[in-house]
Amino acid sequence: KNPSKRMQGQPQEPPEPTSLDGRLNATILSCYDLPDDTHSTSQPKSVRMDCLGTFVETGPPLAKHKDGNSYKFHAGGKNSGDDDGSSALSLSAPLSMLYPVVATFRVTFDDSDDLIGQ
Repeated sequence: KNPSKRMQGQPQEPPEPTSLDGRLNATILSCYDLPDDTHSTSQPKSVRMDCLGTFVETGPPLAKHKDGNSYKFHAGGKNSGDDDGSSALSLSAPLSMLYPVVATFRVTFDDSDDLIGQ
């Protein structure tokens, strides 16, 4: 038996990127001026990026901004990077598939309708 072969039913590693693969990266810094009507009492749960029939999403915001109904997702700072990776979104696919599609961004909430933008 070949020990390098995976048994059926075990998770498999994603394929290695090739020169034909592309990547769509987005870092969610903040959500500003969310509508006060239904979203003033609840904090966003995440920001989600939908593309090519799949999605990736952030974790919850790190803090609420002082001004208005706004939330901070990224730690900020020149060299801080991303404290826990929760604000970085990335999807990989062949460039020929990524180029013509529209990505949809969704601010999700537990107790009210999501806010959607393209």
